[in-house]
Amino acid sequence: MLQHLAGFACALMVLGCATDSLLWQRFTEKDFPARVDSVMTRFGDSLDTEHTLTYGPWKVGFGKDKPNAFYNCPQDSICYIVISNLRCDHFTSGSAPCELKLYDDATCKLVIPKRLESFRIGCPLDVSLEPKSKGDKDKANTTRPPKQGAADSSARGRLPSTV
Repeated sequence: MLQHLAGFACALMVLGCATDSLLWQRFTEKDFPARVDSVMTRFGDSLDTEHTLTYGPWKVGFGKDKPNAFYNCPQDSICYIVISNLRCDHFTSGSAPCELKLYDDATCKLVIPKRLESFRIGCPLDVSLEPKSKGDKDKANTTRPPKQGAADSSARGRLPSTV
């Protein structure tokens, strides 16, 4: 009986960790566009200039430059962060550009546009962005891809931040 109780307590702890808020959900549209320094998984693995992450048969790494991150909030849809300028290597079919999509509802995808492939992945715990300089803030409105949908859609679809 004690073993079952201990197993139940462990299961609750694991589920509690799995449902905690993801740190990147604190970002809002005003934080983008930005360069990405690193992406950290819940297991402590890191995607940065020196480390890759593996999702199924794909090994994900930075491209030639640091990845770019944008915030998209389409009308009648969930807002999400796109991290582009990543490189995905498949163990049998070579390399392709790829991106991560991190949705505000805590679902995430690895997208390989050239191959028309997209699949769900475990969301990272955190994304570290490069600090913005004053010049970056001034250019933010001209470097962001055009927003889809209504002009006041930035608040729609966001989960409340607990961080």
